[in-house]
Amino acid sequence: ELLGVDYSKIKTACADTTKQYYMVKRKVEKPEANEITAFMNENGLNSDDIYLWPTSKRYYPNDSLASNIIGFTNFDGDGVYGLEAYYDDYLSGTDGKAVYAVAADGRKLQNSSDAYYSAVDGYSLVLTLDEVLQHYLEKNLELCVSQHQVINRACGIIMNCNTGAVLAMATAPSFDLNNPSELKSSFDLQTLAEMKESGATEEDLDAKEASLREQQWKNKAITELYIPGSVFKVITSSAALEENLITLNDTFNCSGSVTVVEGTSPIHCWKTSGHGSQSFVEAITNSCNPAFIEIGRRLGSEKFFDYFKAYGLTERTGIDLPAEATSYYQGVEGMGPVELASCSFGQTNKVTPLEMITAYAAVINGGNLVTPYVVNKIVDNDGNVVMTKEKTIKRQVISEETSELMCQTLETVALSNGAYIKGYHVGGKSGTSEKLDDYAGDEEDPMRYVASYCCFAPADDPEVIMLIMADEPMSGEYYGSQIAVPYSRKVMEEILPYLGYYPEYSEEEVRNMDVTIPFVEDMTINDAKQA
Repeated sequence: ELLGVDYSKIKTACADTTKQYYMVKRKVEKPEANEITAFMNENGLNSDDIYLWPTSKRYYPNDSLASNIIGFTNFDGDGVYGLEAYYDDYLSGTDGKAVYAVAADGRKLQNSSDAYYSAVDGYSLVLTLDEVLQHYLEKNLELCVSQHQVINRACGIIMNCNTGAVLAMATAPSFDLNNPSELKSSFDLQTLAEMKESGATEEDLDAKEASLREQQWKNKAITELYIPGSVFKVITSSAALEENLITLNDTFNCSGSVTVVEGTSPIHCWKTSGHGSQSFVEAITNSCNPAFIEIGRRLGSEKFFDYFKAYGLTERTGIDLPAEATSYYQGVEGMGPVELASCSFGQTNKVTPLEMITAYAAVINGGNLVTPYVVNKIVDNDGNVVMTKEKTIKRQVISEETSELMCQTLETVALSNGAYIKGYHVGGKSGTSEKLDDYAGDEEDPMRYVASYCCFAPADDPEVIMLIMADEPMSGEYYGSQIAVPYSRKVMEEILPYLGYYPEYSEEEVRNMDVTIPFVEDMTINDAKQA
């Protein structure tokens, strides 16, 4: 009763004489242990009857903050997820031990010589994460999930685009590091409730709960693939500009659809009536698929794939976190005109959110593909630095001139898609992708979507880049501009002043500034006018 465990199981275990002991409960807190000790004293029991094994455990003071990055330890104190697993050798230290002679029954022999070896503390990790940015990102991701019923979770990454240092990374819903087995997602809890209501067996319920637990521990930003959609158009654009195959003023015509190969189904633009004649800047602002099919055609499959590979999208990023997934992509050998068309506007290929933001960072930072990382340095118990992480440039993908043109273009895009923040220069591109490989797209199994947005600031000298992705919003809205952009804007509005970027308003912005109206009810007319 004191431990809240099953009486019959303990009784059965006591009757089993083939085993030396039975583990009644793990991770018993000190107050509970004191109650057990008092119980033993009151009933004349000793350590041969009930044995309390003292051990240590991790305590996480911020509960769920950055839980999918930090990970947790198992009953034996070994790291099993996140940084706890990746850096387990550095964190765990070495146990102390005592060496002495014992009799056959395990009792220590009197007068035997003893040898004691002191424990050695593990190292500490100093992260690149900023807990304020982490808080703002998590808060807004949770709002996005709840307000838009994002059933397959959402994730976000904030990174220094020049160095690759990850400033924040989150998955929503997340979990409590101090109680990782507890399911936090309301959708997961609803799934279990519905299974129970439909008469599922205890075994099926346990198996499903275990599966959902495993899912909530995963860092969605690096362990799961998604089709990026129109966010990928920044890659196609930068490649074509670098190869001088397009200019900012080139015109593209959109009638609403395009047939790539005679006899195949036409590929449609999201605007069924078409965009008509438009410049390149207008085409990327309009997120026009037919225009990007033409840009992809100009690149050709070999050049397209060369840049796809150069941007690191065929390999893991190399971040210092476990279980990073490998992208799934159309190779150049099988990339015919139709495949090239779909790849050029962000369908077909599947990458991790981290791969996408890392490639995007190279587009805007002067063309350098950097390696993302979350540990800044490792220190010992006395504060001595054991290891330091530094910026690592893998290669230069595009020129500084092309990168500058992309920054200017993406600022224009942000001005038009509702992501504009008064007083700030922000660039960005939203995306909406169809999960063609997961759903049939009919009435019984309707199409599901992924909404995302990748933005950066300051647009004229980029430093901070952020990607937010919502997987399967079910509120009725699913476009990236509807789902991801509003929350990205909220995060940026909160983090930019904190990072030391203060708004500089134009004359027009000053004239149209929001103002706070004082509460004047119950005042006299004169007092109200004065207020």
